[in-house]
Amino acid sequence: MKLVFCAQTALDLCSRLAAEQARIAQPCRMRSLAGCASAARDIDRMNLSPVTDLIGKDFLKPSKHILVSGDSHRFRSREYVRHTWGGAFPNMSFYQIADDVFVTSPELSIVMLAPCLSFNNLVALCCESCGRYVKDPTHPKGIRKRPPLTNIARLSCYVEKLGPHTKGIAKLRQALKYAVDGCRSPMETAIALLISLPVKYGGYGFPKPLVNWRIDLTSEQQRMAQRHYIEADLYFKDANATVEYDSDEEHSQPKTSRAMQYGTTP
Repeated sequence: MKLVFCAQTALDLCSRLAAEQARIAQPCRMRSLAGCASAARDIDRMNLSPVTDLIGKDFLKPSKHILVSGDSHRFRSREYVRHTWGGAFPNMSFYQIADDVFVTSPELSIVMLAPCLSFNNLVALCCESCGRYVKDPTHPKGIRKRPPLTNIARLSCYVEKLGPHTKGIAKLRQALKYAVDGCRSPMETAIALLISLPVKYGGYGFPKPLVNWRIDLTSEQQRMAQRHYIEADLYFKDANATVEYDSDEEHSQPKTSRAMQYGTTP
């Protein structure tokens, strides 16, 4: 019997693995929901200790989202929120994290969440999933660092494999036009979206920036900076301009002043 965590639960699980175990779950070849648990009693009989050993017992508190086969199994319970999926699954739709335990891939998880999120929140979710942080209210700083779960190119490619009538897919395609890779904090995401979202979504409508973009330095600049490159928080390549979100915790020298020294416009 298989157990498939999905939607926000799958994203949370992948983020925790990446943050605490310093590893990203890898896609598997599963393409069918045949044999999935369809009732709470099925799950109660499963050995979930490999999962709790990886991420802690608190992760399995109610209510977790699971994916099952067949409309007859879709109902809410105190322990689990059950989901079904109509249609075929593209390649790389599932990750295996333990024996008989799977999660929907970050790409499929975002697709499943798209219908129930506002447009701005959907863009922000894409940025977070493609970024190097995850929100964590239990952490003193409110976020944890972790490797990106996916990237905009891979997410866009996955979306194109789905049918045009997939629920929320049109909104997600539009959201990906404004989502960015590489954000390291919610503030970087907020600033990137404030700058580039259309006015009707609360932004200024400027071109989408590159985030934490590497700028290689000339030999003279390297001698000044004692480094080979800098990273601009937000970089507009065509204008050769940067927007910086300074943080003493992250930067020993304000990045705005470094940008001025190295020929970009803050």
